[in-house]
Amino acid sequence: MPSGILNPKSINVIGHGVVAYLPGLFEEIEKLEAAGVDTSGRILLSDRAHVLLDMHREVSARVLCVYCAWVCVCALLSVQERVPALFVSSPS
Repeated sequence: MPSGILNPKSINVIGHGVVAYLPGLFEEIEKLEAAGVDTSGRILLSDRAHVLLDMHREVSARVLCVYCAWVCVCALLSVQERVPALFVSSPS
């Protein structure tokens, strides 16, 4: 939230290069209004701002889990190459 929102004469623009997580932005607006700050018509969100939603968090978490699993498999294969005796399933 731009700090200028505390100035009652300002119009605040969330613009290019700013990442706006919309659920968080709406929560901040609600808190400000509960504290007596008038935000109506004073916060503008540019069409050039980066907008994030809850689904973006979910997708990022899933991608991160797949990446971490891939890293673990690669590490396991690397260890297996160095110490093959640990990975023998039955005695020979």
